[in-house]
Amino acid sequence: MIIKPSTALRNDYGSISELAHKEGEPIYITKNGEGDLVVMSIEAFEEREEILRLRAELEAIETARLNGAKTYTLEESWNRRGKSAKMAELIISEAAQKDIDEISRLHHQLVGPKSAAKAVDRIFMALSRLRDYPLSGRLAQDEALYRMGCRLLVIGKYICIYRLIGDDIVIYRVADGRRDYPGLFKKMK
Repeated sequence: MIIKPSTALRNDYGSISELAHKEGEPIYITKNGEGDLVVMSIEAFEEREEILRLRAELEAIETARLNGAKTYTLEESWNRRGKSAKMAELIISEAAQKDIDEISRLHHQLVGPKSAAKAVDRIFMALSRLRDYPLSGRLAQDEALYRMGCRLLVIGKYICIYRLIGDDIVIYRVADGRRDYPGLFKKMK
């Protein structure tokens, strides 16, 4: 935790700004010995906002699942694209299914049907391995996601966000790690 008096902000803004950018964490400003403000770089603020948005999204998906929202087993999700397979029963949220459908659509549109099939096959194969190795994804480093037990599985350029609930593996999202949720991925080591 970095704590600075308000006089440092007033008299030496440049060094406070440099410190905020270098450390990437909030700087607590005191006034008369009491906490008064928090200062942080725009990058740190945007990262924090993105993490908070992701937390809210995952909580909404979980609430919807608990309230009976449509979910998919891995086999149902796989079969949506016209293939049949005997796969492990993983629970795929509606949001994750939309992610997979969008990945397939984008690959099909940008590169062609073979690329779409290859990209989605790779995702499904990685998800199917979770049945045998459910702890293979790393725990999220964000404290709230960590407390929820969320895990992150890297599948090429995609990140699968999931967690174990009893005997179920719930897939929440499958996101492009280069583009989606950049704040979360900066926190991972």
